[in-house]
Amino acid sequence: MGKKAYKFTLRGDMPRGFIENEQYPELPAINEYLKPHHEETFESPATFEGKVLKGFLNYLETKKVPVSPDPELRKGLELEKLPQRFEKEGWDYIVFTPATNGPKRCVFGGLEEITL
Repeated sequence: MGKKAYKFTLRGDMPRGFIENEQYPELPAINEYLKPHHEETFESPATFEGKVLKGFLNYLETKKVPVSPDPELRKGLELEKLPQRFEKEGWDYIVFTPATNGPKRCVFGGLEEITL
């Protein structure tokens, strides 16, 4: 039997406002920050959080990303285990930032549990 691993993928239907957005510059910054990790495999969700998510707020500072009117976007990136797999994307976990929008979050991608 193979070993479990977790593959990160960005949304296939990334909203336009997550790619370019003058009003909320954190959104395109998140997309750019996560892009190098697209289709990267991690040994556990905790490893992904430590290697990728934990560095995001420092990235915003380093890149001097302007502060938007939504203070939630500066709280960092989070990982949440879904109650059941999101079949459309194959995710077992979602990667998002808290936001003041209707759903209270902006989802950028997810982790899929795979067997190596």
